[in-house]
Amino acid sequence: MTISQTPFLSKPTGDDRIPSAALAYIKARGRQQAFNLVHSELKRSGISQATLTRRLGKSPEVISRLLKRPGNWEQDTISEILFAICGASYDYELQYPNAATERWEQPIVSGGGPKNPFDRLLETNTIQVSPPDRTTGTAQRVMERAS
Repeated sequence: MTISQTPFLSKPTGDDRIPSAALAYIKARGRQQAFNLVHSELKRSGISQATLTRRLGKSPEVISRLLKRPGNWEQDTISEILFAICGASYDYELQYPNAATERWEQPIVSGGGPKNPFDRLLETNTIQVSPPDRTTGTAQRVMERAS
């Protein structure tokens, strides 16, 4: 029986430095959420990538690169794309991904629990991940580097 704990994604306290793996995960999660939002609205709207390109007055290469994978988009870029797609803007809402960590700090028994703590996080929060599951892959690479 293998028992593991994952304390790296817990609520920051005091002056303790936040582990780089936790910050990398949070950044990847934010990029994935923006990417998913744009893609779901593009799909919902029914417009083509070519139409989006014309509406924004950008080259097809730029739009293709933006829509290919999650990136570190500027807020202005997200706003422009969403407005061009559906005339909407996005709103901020705080989410507490470390709220699920209380369960992670309990021993996770191999075979009886999730494959890794990110699976539990993805199941318990509102993040929607489009296939292929890029967030879990990123999170797994972050965990591997942190080990």
